[in-house]
Amino acid sequence: MTLEVSVQNQIRTECGQGPTRLFRQESSFFYTGKPGQLKDGTKVLLHPRLVRVGFDGQPDLGGWTSVVVTPDMVGTTVAIAVQVEVKRPKKNKRSDEQIRFIEFCQSVGVRAGFARSVAEAQKIISGDA
Repeated sequence: MTLEVSVQNQIRTECGQGPTRLFRQESSFFYTGKPGQLKDGTKVLLHPRLVRVGFDGQPDLGGWTSVVVTPDMVGTTVAIAVQVEVKRPKKNKRSDEQIRFIEFCQSVGVRAGFARSVAEAQKIISGDA
């Protein structure tokens, strides 16, 4: 397991509790098609088609956190979207797509950002980042 995956799992486990839920958001490619088998027993995929899951710049973790709306806002509970792009400790390489997506999310009220630790993720989730 890479250091980034370890940090990601720690953030998801420790921060995804109570009113907050975080999920792993895969961004990758895979093939789908009809399963087949050769005479020697080798499994093959017939008529393979490439499928894209996610998109460039999609954060590693996404979900929501529920907050109580203040009395001047009717006093109801609402969920605020959360997007967390996890980076390895001491590393901070961010793609242009990741930066643009995080900035867009923030511009529309999503609590979004880059985190290298549980503490940084907690700040994003609480809106203090």
